Parts: sequence; C-alpha cells; structure tokens
Amino acid sequence: QAVKETLTDAQKFEQKIFDLAECVDIDSEPNEFENIFKPLSNNGISYEFCFKSYGQNNLRENTWLRIYAIKLGTNVYVITGGAIKLTERMNQAEHTKTELDKFKRCVNYLKSEGVINDLDALKDFLNEH
Repeated sequence: QAVKETLTDAQKFEQKIFDLAECVDIDSEPNEFENIFKPLSNNGISYEFCFKSYGQNNLRENTWLRIYAIKLGTNVYVITGGAIKLTERMNQAEHTKTELDKFKRCVNYLKSEGVINDLDALKDFLNEH
C-alpha cells in the first residue's frame, strides 16, 4: 500500500509541475511555484516540495515523498532530486544524506557559474549550454 501511495504521489507531483511549467515565464510575476516549494533553510536557495502544504490539490497531506530544488529566482527552480523522507533532518538517513550532497554539489556549480539570483546570467547560461 505504501508503494502504491508513493507512486501515486509522484505521478500527481510530476503532473502538477508540468501543468505549472506550461504557464510560467521566468520574467513573470510570482505564481503557484512560489507556494508549493517551501524553504529547507534560511539561506534563500534551498527548497523542498512538501505535499503537506499542498493537500488541497488532491495530493495526500501526509506523504513522505519530498522533492528538492534550488531556487534561482521567482518561478525558477532547478529540481535536484527527491527522496522518501522519514526523518526530521536530511542528514539522519543515508539516502537523504546522498540527496543533500547532490543538492550541495549542484548549488556550488550554479554559484560558480553565477546564475543564482541573476536571471540575466541564467538566460545566458541556458543559451550557452
């Protein structure tokens, strides 16, 4: 039952992201993306998609599925991975530690490219790659 529920949650999340992405422009005003990703910390770039805050949209309120993303600007997120999170902190389980390490490597790379919180640099980066 847990596997079925998690797969259903993942499918619903994926569809929600695709639906939102179709109507978003990185130059537009904040939209629903700003409501579904919640800060992981106070650093301004670490975010977690948490279904608990999204139960009103036909997603289970108590799912353990989490999706992690880096916020590059309003409506602009880079999804770095996800996990089944059963602990309070990411560093309390090996699989979430792996996601945290992956997340940090991605943040460091994007910082080295100068694209975090600089939409013009992000657009240039995307055009070059």
